[in-house]
Amino acid sequence: MILERLRLTTIDEVTWQQAIASTHDRAHIDIRRVQNAIRSAENTQMGIVESLKSIQHPELIQRLVADFIATQQTIQQLNHELSSLKASRSQRKSLLDARPVLETIIQRWDDIPPVQRRELFDAFAHHAEVERLGRYQRRGGINWRDQSQSSSEFQPRHCRFPWTKEDIARLHQMVESNTNQVELLASFPGATWRAIREFYGYHFGRGLWHKHYRGWVIYDDKTRWQDTAEYRALTPNPQHLASEYSSCPGC
Repeated sequence: MILERLRLTTIDEVTWQQAIASTHDRAHIDIRRVQNAIRSAENTQMGIVESLKSIQHPELIQRLVADFIATQQTIQQLNHELSSLKASRSQRKSLLDARPVLETIIQRWDDIPPVQRRELFDAFAHHAEVERLGRYQRRGGINWRDQSQSSSEFQPRHCRFPWTKEDIARLHQMVESNTNQVELLASFPGATWRAIREFYGYHFGRGLWHKHYRGWVIYDDKTRWQDTAEYRALTPNPQHLASEYSSCPGC
């Protein structure tokens, strides 16, 4: 999603200009808000000082002094926030300067080390969340620094297939009936073809794959269901494949 975010930000001219304009507008509004809050707090302090000149009651004086101190702390916090906002004005120029660099990063994304990708993520996003939807499916969500959100569903690429007793029984039945390779991969997503064969050999073949297996095999040992052309073609729900290959049970 980071790569897609970079593309959306830099390639689309309208989006790029909107990002710059919105950054400037938000900064201007926030600065005016804080400046008004500072003036209001300073006026409150002046009112407290005037009240102290005419009040003699010790308890009231103590309360006014406490209010003055609290207001002074608020002004200090607001001044700190104002300094940060003014410093962030340079972000617009930084965006303009960064565009050629970001375009280069997009073109050479595969060459970017994981550490630098993480730094890019931190620059564009507050945090990411992953929600488990089911046994294999996950939904990843990102909260971006411009207050927008993105999400997409995925299957973990490096995830050991969680074999169950039901899976083992189904694997045995499917291999014995010469079920095609693609349907086997679809039934155990996340497991490579090698893992399926080795798992069958461990449980049913004394360490060896079924020597009389006659199912149709078109992919190599490292292929998972998610790597197949059939998976990419079946959207949005690639899990249901049985009917697609049942016409050739003896291949």
